[in-house]
Amino acid sequence: MAPKYGRGLGNEIIDAINKGKLKEPISAQDVKNHMNSNGWYPPENYLNVFLANSSSPDHSKNFKKIFKRVDEGKYVLKRIR
Repeated sequence: MAPKYGRGLGNEIIDAINKGKLKEPISAQDVKNHMNSNGWYPPENYLNVFLANSSSPDHSKNFKKIFKRVDEGKYVLKRIR
């Protein structure tokens, strides 16, 4: 089982964006820097895959789509309307 980062990687990213600790659009490097500053060290490949899978409509239907890809390696939080 993958280690849990805080309340979970997705939850921590959403919280950081909402609190202004991460500025959109975010990249895997932005997330890595933020996570590292909290003492969490997820593998960079895991961050890349997490962001890509969290924005891909073609990835598993069970995977939460919380980001929208706006450019190569850049993502924004999907806002519920």
